[in-house]
Amino acid sequence: MVCTTCRSKIKNDSCPFDRSPIAYTRNRVIEKLLESVKSVSCKNAEYGCNEMLGYLEKNDHEKACKHSPCSCPLSGCDFLGSSSQLYQHFRAQHQNSSVPFRYDQDFSIRLDAKNDKFLVLLEGRDDNILFVLHNARSNQQQNGLSISCISSSREARNEYKISVTFGSNNVSTLTFRSAISSSKKQLDNLPKLGFPLVPWLLDATDGRLNLKICIFKDRLPHWLR
Repeated sequence: MVCTTCRSKIKNDSCPFDRSPIAYTRNRVIEKLLESVKSVSCKNAEYGCNEMLGYLEKNDHEKACKHSPCSCPLSGCDFLGSSSQLYQHFRAQHQNSSVPFRYDQDFSIRLDAKNDKFLVLLEGRDDNILFVLHNARSNQQQNGLSISCISSSREARNEYKISVTFGSNNVSTLTFRSAISSSKKQLDNLPKLGFPLVPWLLDATDGRLNLKICIFKDRLPHWLR
């Protein structure tokens, strides 16, 4: 009897001891026994997961584990931890490199559209999730703004709204709204292009954008959008 992993390593489909042919027959009695034994720890134990698992459920659990490690978005920092640990790390070590905000409240940012590739947004009520405002320069003609969150396993439940004011007296406004995506790294799975911005929206003197952003704690019903 051999497990699936070891079975795949056996060459020529023959027993390594007596060279007899090996058939593939499931042993459901052993499978049930393994399912009942919770003796395997999650690979994310060092990041805070205390689950004891059966052999057959280990892979599925680890794919969705809320303690899967996330990396710090700042270059030069090699911190790795669960999304909750990352939030606490960033708040303690890099708070001056973030923009504070509150859910469901507008906040303002003046963004250098040419040089600010991203900004970290830090919610102030211990939700333990970092948000990142991405500024993707698609070509010489436009930038794309989007927001994502860095999370171990969380399905994004938030939406955001970005408004850009422009003109001589900042009296004109463009507004974009979308759902927030999530990833374990700041640079993983970025939206292709969030909010397209053409050059004439930039302040003529310093290439900066006046942004007003709101991140909603939960997705709104479609009839309230």
